[in-house]
Amino acid sequence: AYVSNKFYGEPSKNLTVIGITGTNGKTTTSYLIRSILEKSGDATGLIGTISYFIKDKKYEACHTTPEAPVFQAMLRHMLDEGCKFAISEVSSHALSQNRVSYTRFKIAVFTNLTRDHLDFHKNMEEYFLAKKRLFTKFLSEDGTAIINEDDIYGQRILAELKDSGRRIITYSLKNNRADVCAINITTNF
Repeated sequence: AYVSNKFYGEPSKNLTVIGITGTNGKTTTSYLIRSILEKSGDATGLIGTISYFIKDKKYEACHTTPEAPVFQAMLRHMLDEGCKFAISEVSSHALSQNRVSYTRFKIAVFTNLTRDHLDFHKNMEEYFLAKKRLFTKFLSEDGTAIINEDDIYGQRILAELKDSGRRIITYSLKNNRADVCAINITTNF
């Protein structure tokens, strides 16, 4: 990761890199963020489960979060193509294997943590510790953490970041004291 980051000229220093982690909702969240940014006129890149995008050009995804050389090459290509934002799903495997090390994440989003990937992680605590690294190891000092406070693991990340000096935005479907909360939810089919 170190060599890849240096080889490609430390591209995350000149991009706003948004990392999204959690068991469920990473892909949906990444596409929503991409759509919002594009509607505001900003050029974006996306690294995720379904495909990778640099502006409107689509690439086949090899992993949710590719190995460090591919990840850094994608960030460099995004920067060279004029992207301002890079949105990336960040898997627990990638965090455990340091695929995103030396990347400067300006924004980190936590969706939730449910039982999954326990074939790779020995237990839920190990799985959680991998996800938490996005916020405690890879989020820049001046970065923003966006946390689902409805999730017990989200609450643990909030407690750990409380005195970190980072900006924290909470969201909730249950707690109207969160920074962002959904109210009057209706479903139409």
